[in-house]
Amino acid sequence: MRFPSLPAAANLLPSLLVTAAALLASQPALALGLPPVLSDGVVFQRGKPVRLWGTAKPGEKVTAAWGSLGGSATAGSTGHWRIDLPAVQQSPGDTILVTGSAGEQLRIRNPLLGQVWLCGGQSNMAMQLRRTDQANAATQALAAPARVRLFRAPTPDIQRSNEGAWVDDSPASASGFSAVCYLTGRMLATHAQDVVGLIDTSVGATGIEAWVPDTGKSIITAEGQNRQANRHSMAGGGDAFETVVKPVAPFHVRGMLWYQGEGDYRRNPGRYAELFVGAMSHWRRNFEQPDMPIVYMQLPVFDQAKSKGWEEVRSQQAKAERMLPGLRMAGSSGIVATEIHPTDKMEVARRLFARATAASP
Repeated sequence: MRFPSLPAAANLLPSLLVTAAALLASQPALALGLPPVLSDGVVFQRGKPVRLWGTAKPGEKVTAAWGSLGGSATAGSTGHWRIDLPAVQQSPGDTILVTGSAGEQLRIRNPLLGQVWLCGGQSNMAMQLRRTDQANAATQALAAPARVRLFRAPTPDIQRSNEGAWVDDSPASASGFSAVCYLTGRMLATHAQDVVGLIDTSVGATGIEAWVPDTGKSIITAEGQNRQANRHSMAGGGDAFETVVKPVAPFHVRGMLWYQGEGDYRRNPGRYAELFVGAMSHWRRNFEQPDMPIVYMQLPVFDQAKSKGWEEVRSQQAKAERMLPGLRMAGSSGIVATEIHPTDKMEVARRLFARATAASP
């Protein structure tokens, strides 16, 4: 192989620089943008800072105003910015205005304050209301001021109705929403006599390792041991946390409702507590809420699971509650499942609600 002489190489430099500049110029500039969760109808956690973030041209100044609240930030070299507005107890206005120094403007209409609950897990959390015994639950309107708004986090290549948009509670919008999340949320709204925003991030057929953030670093477990982060593909391609949950963070929530584990009784069931606690610790870190309450459902007895792994996962779920402060298990004592996806979700919702509030519905 022959390489150009030093003079010839030097002569190439100007043309290389011109080519590089042309390539950079051809790249589309980042427009002022917001993630789907920060859209019309959003519910923010009452009494906590209002976190706003998005994209803009690198170096562009972005300002945000919600009534008397205001803040500004400058987009970094990657085009990302974030503004935290002060915590308030009452809504300061009916529109949030986000303005870039280049002149673009975005509006978030009809934002509300209330309680926000994040829902996660696999198929029993993802199971849609219309497929359950409680399919008609949304026809019974809540008594004001209790109110529910729903947000289904976008999932690659999985089409769901109302995905990526906040919607008001109605038979049509609730039909395709997570039944467990929805039923629990209605109980929470009635109990609090307030607006409850529900963010569903569940994805069916995902084991616990699908929900470990891909930090590229080792995961610190409750016992202080390190293990390498393990990516686990999900339906639609990609890692569940990275593609579904991470775009929602660091939205401030009241807590999380979790129903998962059916996919783990054949994969390392004896490590479920370690993996679950490690995953939940990273969720808290990504949402910048180190004390975020996590209320999770224990798997019920399921005689058709012809493996000791199912009972081991149940045992590991009970163990996990003792390993990390703020984990609250809703026990499944007395519940016997005759199929892996029971259609009666009301008792599960009642137990999650009771652990979330230490009260009865």
